[in-house]
Amino acid sequence: MRGASRRTTVLGAVALGTGLLAVSAPVWISATGSSALSSAVEVTVTGGTAAPGVQAAGLVLLAAAAASLLVGRLGGLVVAGVVALGGAVALVASLPVLTSPAGAARSAASAATGVDVLVTEPQVAAVAWAAPVFGVLALVVAVAAALGAGGWRTGSRRHERASAPRAASAVADAAPDLADLWDAPEGDEPDVADNGSERR
Repeated sequence: MRGASRRTTVLGAVALGTGLLAVSAPVWISATGSSALSSAVEVTVTGGTAAPGVQAAGLVLLAAAAASLLVGRLGGLVVAGVVALGGAVALVASLPVLTSPAGAARSAASAATGVDVLVTEPQVAAVAWAAPVFGVLALVVAVAAALGAGGWRTGSRRHERASAPRAASAVADAAPDLADLWDAPEGDEPDVADNGSERR
C-alpha cells in the first residue's frame, strides 16, 4: 500500500470524523413496545444513544487531523495510531448494537414505558451501517499514514537562523567606531549620525 501524505491524512481523518458524528445523530433502531396505557408505543433509539462510542471516535479523528498539521515523522506515526484507535472504537461501539439491536431497543422501551417488553422486532436503519464502514476506512487511513509518515516534515527554521547573523552584522556596520571617538580632539569629534565621518 502506498503511504499517505500529510494532506491526504488530514482530509481523510476530517471526512471520517465528521461522518461518524453525522451518522450518530439519526435514529438507528426502531421498535414497538407496550405500556399500561397503550398496547403499542413506538420506541426509537438514535446512534448517539445506542453507541456513544461512535461520537467519541469521531472526535478522536478530528483531533488527530488537527495534530497531523503540526507534527513530523515520529509525530506522524503517533497520529496514525490515534486514527487507528478511532476506527477501532467506531467498530467496537457500533457492530454489537447493529447485529443485536434488541438490547438497545428494550432499554429505550423501559425508559419510555417502564416496561422492557417489545411487541415487534427491532428494525435497524440503513444509515447506521455507515458507522462500521467509516471505522474500517479509518483503519485504512491509519495504515497509509503510518507508511507515509517518513516523508512528513516540520517547518524549517533555517531562514530564521540565517537572518540573525545578517541583522547583527548590519548593526555593527552602522555603529560608530569607539576608538575614533576616544582619539578625536576636542572640537573635531566624529559625527555619529554620519557613521564615523568627521564634521567639517
